[in-house]
Amino acid sequence: MEGIKSEHPQINTILKGNIWDVDLTKDVTGSYLIYDVVNITPNGFNGIDYSLDIFLCDNVTEINTESNEVSVQNECCLIALDIMSIFENYNKATYADKDLALVLNKNWSIQPFTERFDSLYSGAAISMSLSSAYGYARCKIQHNKKMTITELQLSRNGQKYVSGDVTFTASDKVAYLVVNEDATFANLTDQSDNNVLTESALTGVTLSAGMIISAKNGGLMKRVNVSSGSVLAIFG
Repeated sequence: MEGIKSEHPQINTILKGNIWDVDLTKDVTGSYLIYDVVNITPNGFNGIDYSLDIFLCDNVTEINTESNEVSVQNECCLIALDIMSIFENYNKATYADKDLALVLNKNWSIQPFTERFDSLYSGAAISMSLSSAYGYARCKIQHNKKMTITELQLSRNGQKYVSGDVTFTASDKVAYLVVNEDATFANLTDQSDNNVLTESALTGVTLSAGMIISAKNGGLMKRVNVSSGSVLAIFG
């Protein structure tokens, strides 16, 4: 959000929380960006969805006077559309703090509004969700690392370094892939020839080192075609 603010000088203040917090700063010069992570849910494709509400608003003149309501709504809607473009192209852009791949789900909406809080505000409300691959066996909290029971179970039968195109058989029992260097895939299928990239919304996505990838329903990996970076194929 700070990155979005730096690219849009119209945004004066960023608040984390509910839209009703809009008047907490009492500084009504410039536009506000207020965001809230509503919930985090599994998406059924070995990943998670983040549902977000984002409000862009600015103080406007009172009702029954010459108002800047429409111009404020227009400006906030344009910023909102640009935010959608940022997330749509997130994996192609470079952000210093970017550590995961995101996919903007195509069910977002932008709703212009005018509402009274302590003061009268107009703007645009965004309802959106982002999907990201997520390895449920991986803890992202930094600590003095020791191998977990899950990691020991994953690695006890060995692994194979893959930086190109490799086809595994069912007898290889490749249960998981662990990203060794930030990687993208040209092809990724399970033993039933299901497209894991499509099922997990990973097509064209650059996955960060340490992420764990598996097929649906406990399936074993078959073709692993890495177009950039490298992964470790973990034998189960």
